[in-house]
Amino acid sequence: TSGSDFNWTNDTLTIPALTNGITNFPINIIDDTEQERTETLIVKIGAAVNTTVSATDYYQLIYIKDNDYYAPIATNEAKLSLLTSFSNGASGTNSAEIVAHDPTNQRLYIANSIGAELDIVDFSNPNAPVLLNSISVTPYGNINSVTVHDGLIALAIESVPAQANGSVVFLDGNGNFLNQVTVGAMPDMITFNKDYTKVLTANEGEPSAAYSALASNNIDPLIDPLGSVSIIDLSAGVPALTNSNVTTLDFTAYNGQETSLKNQGIRILYSAASVDQDMEPEYITISDDNTKAFVGIQ
Repeated sequence: TSGSDFNWTNDTLTIPALTNGITNFPINIIDDTEQERTETLIVKIGAAVNTTVSATDYYQLIYIKDNDYYAPIATNEAKLSLLTSFSNGASGTNSAEIVAHDPTNQRLYIANSIGAELDIVDFSNPNAPVLLNSISVTPYGNINSVTVHDGLIALAIESVPAQANGSVVFLDGNGNFLNQVTVGAMPDMITFNKDYTKVLTANEGEPSAAYSALASNNIDPLIDPLGSVSIIDLSAGVPALTNSNVTTLDFTAYNGQETSLKNQGIRILYSAASVDQDMEPEYITISDDNTKAFVGIQ
């Protein structure tokens, strides 16, 4: 904040003619005694007179590390010790990529992508977890993620091939099928919103192995599908859900803005892909007031 963290006496740069710029611009960092974490100051060159501002190199990031802030000293007040561990299969044939806990029935639901299963574990005695059942997900595709609330299980299911649209499969607490709806390609993470009226998926849309050999700007969606986020409205009740209850949002509005996005520091990795293909949502978190979903674009 100008005035409390830093100040400058003049925000106008005067660059002499026939020179390649200046080497010093005085910004005074205010050294108070308050313990603050690292802050960032972004200095941008704005309106120019009798000169041209570069389309890329027109700003500077300045990191301010507070000299009054120190890391706390370890006290060993909190200690962790291993209670037990649980394996859902022989090594090499199993995985536990995502684990969801339902406190209403004290069960763990494990996304076992290598085994192509949903594993259901009795967790009522944490000292001795017991495998209750393994539900094959092969009829739907393969499992990437799982979430659960009050006996309702939602699975993020990747199709075969993985670049086709995926689905969300709903099961009851015992693993019995309830319903299935279509979402974007390769749903990699799934979550409820804060009041459990919606389910959201981060649809990664990873390209296939054939991607690296391409040079065309018209990449087939079954080679590089769009990254997207799907929102499933549960208000109709899970048994009555259809694809009309699913809204899938993508990034097509940003196509053609690659230069502007790169100038903001956003990585567009492959020039042959459009922005909506290059964006790959990985994770979603919901704001505490339940009005926004923040999506990590890996």
